[in-house]
Amino acid sequence: MAGSVDYTLTNSDTAECGRFVRKQFLGRNLATIAVVKMKNELLEKNVRYLTASAKRQNIRSIRVAEKCGITLAREAEERLF
Repeated sequence: MAGSVDYTLTNSDTAECGRFVRKQFLGRNLATIAVVKMKNELLEKNVRYLTASAKRQNIRSIRVAEKCGITLAREAEERLF
């Protein structure tokens, strides 16, 4: 397994995304591809908003969120949401 992507519905039109990629698979756009696919499937289920969080120092995770259209909404306890 290269990694995982999943979501939790936070209300009827919003889901929170969680993802990870094993170290040996980093840099291959796998997380971006998986999140975009999941985002498209969620749109078909009428989920309109996708949120995610990442530690401030986790530049790769922040970059995946940006490439998938997830924008920074707030900061709390060294995490970006």
